[in-house]
Amino acid sequence: MTPHTPGHSVRATLAGASWLCALGVCLPEEPRPRIARAGTPRQKLERLEQRIAAARHAATPKPRADKDKYAAMSLAWRMVVELVISVMVGAAMGWGLDSVFSTLPLFLIVFVLLGFAAGVRTVMRSAHEMQRKQLAVGESQGAKQDEGA
Repeated sequence: MTPHTPGHSVRATLAGASWLCALGVCLPEEPRPRIARAGTPRQKLERLEQRIAAARHAATPKPRADKDKYAAMSLAWRMVVELVISVMVGAAMGWGLDSVFSTLPLFLIVFVLLGFAAGVRTVMRSAHEMQRKQLAVGESQGAKQDEGA
């Protein structure tokens, strides 16, 4: 290290050591590493494209092995929530109508049953939707295997 001189303070600031210059001690100037600049602009561009492609390939996330397990669990929870919410909405509507008309158990029972029926219908629709997706994925994978053979 050298004593503080005006020429060194700029270099030390650039190097991130401005606090040393504030103390009166600065780092000496270090030569910058040379970057290979040989080649035509087209060659430089090709090297840059290769570096970008390598960086993208390294940054690409790998597929998760447990993806299917979580997808099935997510579907199951979705169906349970749809069923429970539809029953709760039916119960709330029935309770509200019972309090308006002062017929406490009648509308509550009717709308809980209607909510249950609506929930079962929604769960069945979700199951058919997932079955169609799985069949479409199976067909597309079969077509890819046929093309590769």
